[in-house]
Amino acid sequence: TWVNTFTNQYTTLSQQHQQLQQTYISQTTQLEQQKIASESELSDIRSLYSQERERERQIFNEERLKYEEEKDQMICNISNLKKVMHDFQNKREQMNDEITALRKELGITMDSWKQDCREKDSYLEKT
Repeated sequence: TWVNTFTNQYTTLSQQHQQLQQTYISQTTQLEQQKIASESELSDIRSLYSQERERERQIFNEERLKYEEEKDQMICNISNLKKVMHDFQNKREQMNDEITALRKELGITMDSWKQDCREKDSYLEKT
């Protein structure tokens, strides 16, 4: 009879509806869990990325500080070298002046000594 057919079809459709509803709920639940897992994984990745960026920034700052210290040390060394060179130049000029004075004095002494020798030679020749 048509009532039995209708009832059977209704029962079949009702069961299919329940299965679809359960499948929908199951898949929705599974997708929600995957979404939560993905969000958690994304959060972990962001955290690792932030940590890595912070580590790189720290390394960069340490390297920059080291470079600045080395640069300052080189500037200090150059300044000290310039001072040493300036002192050396002054000492050299002072020594050149002393050598010139000694040569002049020695020249006068040598000239006097030569003159004395000539006078003695001349005197000895006369006597």
